[in-house]
Amino acid sequence: MNSEYSKRMARSRVSSLVVFGLIIGGVITVGCGYPEVSPKTYEFAKALYSATNLKQSDRVDEVETLIEAAISKGEISRREANYLREIIELSRSGEWEEAQKMTRRLMEDQVNSRV
Repeated sequence: MNSEYSKRMARSRVSSLVVFGLIIGGVITVGCGYPEVSPKTYEFAKALYSATNLKQSDRVDEVETLIEAAISKGEISRREANYLREIIELSRSGEWEEAQKMTRRLMEDQVNSRV
């Protein structure tokens, strides 16, 4: 009888942990959007979206050069540049679809933050 009780308790704990994990995962997913970025960063995101959609590595390189110039001129923050660099690195590693998803998320979060 104690053995059966122990098994039920173990299953209950596992079930609780699974539910907890799903809840935490949902909160993290919903809460991990991009904060508001500058209009210039949004323009770079649009260019990266197009480049990743067409899998144009040369265009990704061009956008990266423009991003670096914009940092030097103070047109975008380093934080914003890091969001874009993350997308660039994904595309360079051949993760075109994931890079495009991240770019779309960045743009969508801008629309949602202004509503």
